[in-house]
Amino acid sequence: MVARQQHVDVPSAWLVRGFVGYSRRLMRKHFHAFAADTRSLTQVPVPPHAALIVYANHPGWWDPLVAVLLKERLFPDRHLFAPIDQEALEKYRVLKKLGFFGIERDRRSGVAAFLQNSRNILQLPSASIWLTPEGRFCDPRDHQAELMPGLAHLASRWEEAKSDGLPKPLVLIPLAIEYPFWEEKLPEALCRFGSPMIASGGDKSTWQQQLTEALRTAQRTLANDALNRQVDQFDEVLWSGATRTSWYDRMRSLSGRWRGKRVELSHGKLFQPSEKRKGNP
Repeated sequence: MVARQQHVDVPSAWLVRGFVGYSRRLMRKHFHAFAADTRSLTQVPVPPHAALIVYANHPGWWDPLVAVLLKERLFPDRHLFAPIDQEALEKYRVLKKLGFFGIERDRRSGVAAFLQNSRNILQLPSASIWLTPEGRFCDPRDHQAELMPGLAHLASRWEEAKSDGLPKPLVLIPLAIEYPFWEEKLPEALCRFGSPMIASGGDKSTWQQQLTEALRTAQRTLANDALNRQVDQFDEVLWSGATRTSWYDRMRSLSGRWRGKRVELSHGKLFQPSEKRKGNP
C-alpha cells in the first residue's frame, strides 16, 4: 500500500500568533506557574541550522500548549510542527495551518507516511517537530509504556542533508512534563529538557533504547525536583499568581487597599513572580 504523503506548508504566522496568545491566557488561568529546567540546552546548544525534534512524555491534555509556549520561548525562530490523529485533523482542518499534520496510527502505511512527512518537514529551514511517542496519556510516574518506533526509525535512517551549504544534522531532545500541586489551589506546570542527541545513523533497536532511557531519565530527575520542590532548578516561563479564589480573599485585598497595606494572597513562597524574587515590591 502506498504511503499517503501530505503537502507541507509553513504554519500561518498570524494564526500561530493568535494560538500562542490563547495558550498563554489559558495556562495563566489554570496554572499557578509554568517553569522549565533548561540547563541542558545551555550545556549542549542546538545548532541553528539543525533539524530539531523534541519528544515528550504525555501526562495530560495541556501538553500541546506547553509545547507551543516552550517553542516560542526557547526556539522563537523555528516553526512548530506536530503529528495528530488523522481523523481529528479532518474534523479541525484549521490545525493544518498551525503546523499539525495527520498520522494513521493503526495502519502500516500510516507509519511510512509519518516517516516521509517528517523528513519533508525537517528539510524546511527552521523546522522543528514536537511529539509524544508514548501515543496515549500516561501518568508521569508510569515508565512502562513503549515509545512508538517511528522516532527510532527516523533517527537511525537520517541522512544528513544540505542547508545553505552547511551539514544539517538531526537533533533529538527529550522533554519531561508533569503538573504537580504544591502550595496553591492551582497546579504548577513543570518541564525538564534532557541532553540533546545527534542522529548519526545506527541500529534502530539501539536508538529505541537510547531514546527511551533519555526520556525516562529526564522524567526521574523532574520527579525528584518536583518531590523536593527544587524551585531554583527552574526558569520561569509564565507566572499567573492566580490565587484570589474566594470572597474572603477579595475582602482581605479590599481591606488592605483601604488601609494602604499590601495583603499577600498566596499560600506559599514558591514560584513568586520574577520581580518579587529579585526583592522588588
